[in-house]
Amino acid sequence: MPARVEVSVKRLHGIVAAIVLLSGDAAGQTLEDKLCIFKAAQKLPLATGLIVSAGRVRTNPVAEAARIMAGTRYDDTAGLAEQFSNSGLTDRRTLDLITRALERGDREAAVRTLEAGLATGITNTRTVEFDVTLAGLQATYAFVCATARDTLVRDDTLYVHTVGMVR
Repeated sequence: MPARVEVSVKRLHGIVAAIVLLSGDAAGQTLEDKLCIFKAAQKLPLATGLIVSAGRVRTNPVAEAARIMAGTRYDDTAGLAEQFSNSGLTDRRTLDLITRALERGDREAAVRTLEAGLATGITNTRTVEFDVTLAGLQATYAFVCATARDTLVRDDTLYVHTVGMVR
């Protein structure tokens, strides 16, 4: 009887990401690009039959990445701020300012404060997109990768933020 091989879906996404990575211009991609691709692939939805048909990675200006990250889950600004603070992407002062703005009922000020805090706290920003198909439906998932300023890009320091389905 042949040995049974079980591969976790997350591991399978990493393998698919590698295939996408290798099918593109791998020679032109930096180590940071590749690390972002692999870590983002592990955050794709866990669904049987999900097919990744293409992927792209691009560096983006810090201000753009901060705007995307701060505005992704507008209804959970406090949760995002806490998550980013715990990851070292923003400081405690930014979290306190956001909390005060939310206590005043000023969600827009909280989002602007989070965006400004991220813009000064992150670096090495990239966006990764994966074109996927599931049950005949096509979509594109996006992720933003960043590291805290003054931190080396390594597997354990790269933060991957799920933007979600963008197309």
